[in-house]
Amino acid sequence: MAKMWNVEDVDCAESFAWNATRALSVRIAEVYAHAPALDDPHDSHGMHDLRISIKRLRYSLEFFAPCYESELVAPILEALSEIQDYLGELHDADVFIPDFQRSLDEMSSSAALLVARRALRPRAVRRPMTFEKFRRELARRAAGSERAGVLGAINKMRGQRHESYRSAVAMWKRLEADGFRERLDRLTFETVAPKREDDSLTQIEDAVEVPRIGPPAGD
Repeated sequence: MAKMWNVEDVDCAESFAWNATRALSVRIAEVYAHAPALDDPHDSHGMHDLRISIKRLRYSLEFFAPCYESELVAPILEALSEIQDYLGELHDADVFIPDFQRSLDEMSSSAALLVARRALRPRAVRRPMTFEKFRRELARRAAGSERAGVLGAINKMRGQRHESYRSAVAMWKRLEADGFRERLDRLTFETVAPKREDDSLTQIEDAVEVPRIGPPAGD
């Protein structure tokens, strides 16, 4: 996973909104640095890095959301969440398919070894099937069914990965055509004027019922 980009010019002496523009400008640049991974459907690591950078941008924007108009922030968060989901499904497939393939290879190796051992045995006179032989034959067929199940799971995951990739690419192209980058860039300079500190305190006092200290009035 790619290392998170640092926000170098955070200044605690400046306003929350001022720091929001600095932090988000870095997060936006980080996303677009990884975006070319969408050009290669086999670039699993690149698309994983893109997903993580989108998640960082989304979390940062949620944190700094009070600095912006909700009409600007809400559609951006929705879009980031959706494309992150597509890339997450793709990453799940990239993780599970090799695991399933290893399991299938182990099953196939065990089956091949069993066939080789049987081929080396001298041909015996056919005898009635005992219960123990029946149990072994049932287990062998069950193992073959398990291999078919794992192979089916691999094919299903490959299909899901293909669809997730197509959806992510199509959505990214649609966002870019609709001016998504321009809307993101607005986050780097267009903030809501901060309220006065006493206004914020008044809003908190109105929203939270502060318990009285001492006896009720009139006692």
